[in-house]
Amino acid sequence: MAHKLRMVAVAAIASIGFLFGLLVLSSLPSASTPAAAKGCSAREWLTPHGELTLRQDQNWLAVSGVFNDSKFVIADATNYQLFGDSDWRPMSTVDGRTRFGVPTRWALTHPGWAGHAWYILYNC
Repeated sequence: MAHKLRMVAVAAIASIGFLFGLLVLSSLPSASTPAAAKGCSAREWLTPHGELTLRQDQNWLAVSGVFNDSKFVIADATNYQLFGDSDWRPMSTVDGRTRFGVPTRWALTHPGWAGHAWYILYNC
């Protein structure tokens, strides 16, 4: 029982931390916020694909359809990090799903990234 209560408390604290992070970001000037995250009108979950390799183009995040080329922000909901459209760009569309390339060097220095929850904010 105490373990379940502890897990609920940890989840609540993590949610509060994420909301606080969004509040702080929304209060920053738009120049400091990647791709002007304020005002994004749509959100969609991303599916990560990662391989532990030095080869290029082996790590990506995919949307469920074809991306509309609007301004966007990619969010790591696990670590509360944002990446603007100048950081990670659409790399290809395969089987009707747009893939956003994850830089190989970044992927290698952030093990476990593919196990995180990712989403994209767009129409910014």
